[in-house]
Amino acid sequence: MGVPSVVTRRQVAEYFLRLEADKNDILAIKLASDIFSNDADFFQQYRAYANVCKNEKRDSPVLVWTVGVPGDDRFQDIKEWRLEKVNLDELYSCAMGRNMKTELDAVKGNLKTLTALMKNNPSNYPEFDLSRIPSDNEKQIAIGVAHSITGRQGSIELIDGAHRVVSMIANDVSYIFAYLAVLKR
Repeated sequence: MGVPSVVTRRQVAEYFLRLEADKNDILAIKLASDIFSNDADFFQQYRAYANVCKNEKRDSPVLVWTVGVPGDDRFQDIKEWRLEKVNLDELYSCAMGRNMKTELDAVKGNLKTLTALMKNNPSNYPEFDLSRIPSDNEKQIAIGVAHSITGRQGSIELIDGAHRVVSMIANDVSYIFAYLAVLKR
């Protein structure tokens, strides 16, 4: 692919909102359709959205890493956001979908290993459609943080797109594009 493209935090946030709007999240639909002439106005509304999600127990790590939520301001640890081609072998997750902590811990969060387990027992994972890859190219982009965590296998924490990524791994995709947060060191 060459040199990774640096993108803005707002581009990542707007991408996330489009994904949430596709799930019929009314607040995300409204925010994604509003026109903001500057980042300050956009992030004021985006932070309000993050607070509502937190209060409604609809937390998303994307909100934590792009704008912060009450009690968690990890977004301030980010040096820059990039759009990069990533190897799916390097992706791990700390949480996803229904209560899958046991399964994730058993495979150290590695999504390729988890997908192999799912393919062997698909009826145990009805919320995952392993049979198809998202047809919309934009939905083939994931969001992650480039860092390693003790107890997890991989160098990129997937913070959005687990269902899409698992289906792509199940269909022998090796690389995808991802918005990656690069941390300050």
